[in-house]
Amino acid sequence: MAGSFQPQAAAIHPSPNICLHRSKWCGRHANYFQITYHIAQSFERKLEPRDWSRFMIYARRVRKFAYEDLGQTPQINAASLTEISETRTSLSLLPHLREFTYATIFTGHRRFAVLFMNETVRRFNLRLDTGPEPLRPFLDNIPARMPHLTTLDLRTSRLASSIEDDFVHLLGELPRLEKVVVPPYHITSRVTETLAKLPNLGVIEFQYLLYQGIGDKADVEDFNPIIPRDGFPALWDLSLSAHLSQFIPVVVDTLAPAAKNLTSLYIHAISVESEASVRQYLTILGENFPLIKSIYVEALPGPIMSAQWQEMEPEFEVLTLDTLKPLLDCSHLTTFELMYPIPLRLTLDDLETLTKRWPTLEVIDLNREPVVLGSAMGTRSDLTLRALLPFARNCPNLRKLGLYLHATEADLPPVSEIPRPFTKLTELNVGLSSIGEPEAVALFLSRICPADCNVEAGVCWSHVETFVDDVSRTVMQGRINGWDEVNFYLPLSVKLRHEEKVARDNLEREVEDLRIRNAILTEKSGMGLKGDGDSACIIV
Repeated sequence: MAGSFQPQAAAIHPSPNICLHRSKWCGRHANYFQITYHIAQSFERKLEPRDWSRFMIYARRVRKFAYEDLGQTPQINAASLTEISETRTSLSLLPHLREFTYATIFTGHRRFAVLFMNETVRRFNLRLDTGPEPLRPFLDNIPARMPHLTTLDLRTSRLASSIEDDFVHLLGELPRLEKVVVPPYHITSRVTETLAKLPNLGVIEFQYLLYQGIGDKADVEDFNPIIPRDGFPALWDLSLSAHLSQFIPVVVDTLAPAAKNLTSLYIHAISVESEASVRQYLTILGENFPLIKSIYVEALPGPIMSAQWQEMEPEFEVLTLDTLKPLLDCSHLTTFELMYPIPLRLTLDDLETLTKRWPTLEVIDLNREPVVLGSAMGTRSDLTLRALLPFARNCPNLRKLGLYLHATEADLPPVSEIPRPFTKLTELNVGLSSIGEPEAVALFLSRICPADCNVEAGVCWSHVETFVDDVSRTVMQGRINGWDEVNFYLPLSVKLRHEEKVARDNLEREVEDLRIRNAILTEKSGMGLKGDGDSACIIV
């Protein structure tokens, strides 16, 4: 829900658009207000008790509420919020509220967040921006007024170092937390040490979303948290940024003995990593977490300018099957994503080996969009469309597949080599893959892709500032346009093949029926019996 609090629409001038929607939330139906403002709002008269009586009819139904004020001027002036605070007839404005989002760039309005805080809130999404006011007095309201919080989502443009003391203090006051979400580079050593003490914490993650904010990787350059053996008793999903050389000891000394339930691990390497360091990290994971289900390795240090990537290219070492072999014994793996500056060097036989050892795969991305454009644009991938066949053959549960390919009509496999098609694939992401003839590629994909499968192309370098030259940009756009054509033709081709299959199946059933009837008539004829008129059949 986007908007703000409104006790009586008729008492506001000009009136906002108010919609009472029914939506799904936490598996149950819940009501919420969606209010859109175009100019600053103010009350046209003083609020009266009867206004609040009418409002409370709806207030009891609200489960999800967001106050988002990110424009150049406040949408609701401070005087109106003050009047709400002074005239309300109940301490709890939204008595059954479960999720509360408070995002405003006007620090003077921050104090009004307490109007909507109460003990029923379980998820709090908070935006913190710079301002002259100290944070601690405001943050102290969160555990005092919402002591049962299970999810805290922090969104801020401030650096981790500037709010670390206050944030660590806040986390220590919320022992019931089960999930913490922060911007990149905000999971520092001190924050990690504090999170390790929370008995119910299951998820630690950062997001690259624009509204989440961004930090400075200097705050995580020295990642060396001191965590006791009994730390992270409930942790199962961990995401953070660090040098692999610093994170590997944390895995061995802390996570392996303490986080017994860890099944998902996302690491963003903040420096250029060698093939040996990546292989060592994957070896540690394979040895200590054989039951792990999801592994994400983002070996893309950033933000880095495109020219710097080109200068760094000689430093990058190619990753091969030998790099990934330590994970082959992780037979429960359902998700594996690897991002690296230059293309991987994998063969068709390598993919056959991987897919046979990971039959439970649901999502896999093998570096579909290399960042070093000089290499990506000038060097074709060693993998062709045949690379899809091992996944179709050995991974029946695969939903999302990301590969860097070279797709041309000349490399298409014959129909006899195509295995049973994918049954659950919903997304084929080819990133910056090169493509020759879109029509021929679409026809091939129609043989192995379901009707609802989308072909995606392009890049999502979320934190890498990339400036490419005109030649590379033209090549990139040409590739993306080619795959867009494939995505256009594919649904039509799949539909046509489905109709052909239905017609072929019907014809085969008719032929089988005629064969059976012919066999019966032949048998009757041999016995000297006369067939019924209705079942007469002329045999030529």
